[in-house]
Amino acid sequence: MFNSFSEVLDYEIIRVSGWRYSIINSIELLYQDDEIAMINSNFSRHREDASVQPANDSNHFLVPENASWEAKAAYSAREMIFRSDC
Repeated sequence: MFNSFSEVLDYEIIRVSGWRYSIINSIELLYQDDEIAMINSNFSRHREDASVQPANDSNHFLVPENASWEAKAAYSAREMIFRSDC
């Protein structure tokens, strides 16, 4: 479990590849009860040169924390660039 995606993903390596920002295209609630929720998000990564990488799907596990839902785990069929100290 993690508190922030920056604890897990290596944004420096992602930035070197030309990435500048991501846009969420859609979010679908897959499951929810009082203790956990699971969503699927589809997003596009935009590069510094204005090109757009193909859309990507990822699933996120959420738990209620401080009166809101917090992401605690995520997975994707595509490669994710993790920090080396995780």
